[in-house]
Amino acid sequence: MAAIVGADRVADVIRELGDADLVVLDADRARVVGAYPMTIEPTPHRLALNGTVVSAMCALDALAVAPMYHCQVTITSRCGVTGEPIHIEQRDETIQLAEPSADVRVGVKWQNPSGHAAHSMCLQMVFLADGPVSEMWAKEDPEARTTFTLEEAVAFGAGFFRPIAG
Repeated sequence: MAAIVGADRVADVIRELGDADLVVLDADRARVVGAYPMTIEPTPHRLALNGTVVSAMCALDALAVAPMYHCQVTITSRCGVTGEPIHIEQRDETIQLAEPSADVRVGVKWQNPSGHAAHSMCLQMVFLADGPVSEMWAKEDPEARTTFTLEEAVAFGAGFFRPIAG
């Protein structure tokens, strides 16, 4: 970055990127702690890839990493309603394993972010244990909540994030 903007501008550019919600900064606004879709901040969505463990900012983001980087990812999370453990193994856009069942879903509560999307909207993008839990979750606010199968969520996330990776 220093080679592009000049060493004396790096801190200002990092703050500008944070202000634009292109990266997430620490509390001092000096260090990048996240770049969508991944973060080093703790979230319920843990990703294991290439020998590294990081967090995804939300369930939809978790499913976007493997297609973005054409790699194998293991996702561990919890159902946003029941708290039941979720385990997903994914290579590129292919779900290889989903537990507790192949019917794991993703729920999105649509809203405008307040502040960083990672600290507002992303908190409302969750894994759901199965179809019946998904239906119950969606019925609580049918105008604002949408549910996706894993395959639909992978396609949505890949379509959004893959262009960022180049």
